[in-house]
Amino acid sequence: MDVRTLLLQQWASCLDKEDWFPPLEKVLENITLEQAIWKPVEGAHSIWELVCHLLFYEKRILLRFLGETANEPKAENNDAAYRLPTETFQNWKETKQEYFSVHRELEKILAKSELEDLYSLYIC
Repeated sequence: MDVRTLLLQQWASCLDKEDWFPPLEKVLENITLEQAIWKPVEGAHSIWELVCHLLFYEKRILLRFLGETANEPKAENNDAAYRLPTETFQNWKETKQEYFSVHRELEKILAKSELEDLYSLYIC
């Protein structure tokens, strides 16, 4: 198996392809707003915060691939990448959909990019 195939296989298993762990899209499918904002202990992140964090960094990488660095998300520090929009069911649904969309767009780019191009973009 070449590096690209392995990368794409792992990328897909993170979102929508069943592997040795359940894909995120399936896991988040029936998560309610209450479950999404729940924190097991003080100082821990909620499910929604974790999805926002993933979205923040994947969106940055996507926009770098597209040459749109002026539009990439900014945060004063890593903790700010967990910031939630207003806690409504609609915003939870939109956050999930945006994450799924960004992840899939990155997958398309990864599938047709030269491997050398991938190294230059992994700067968070």
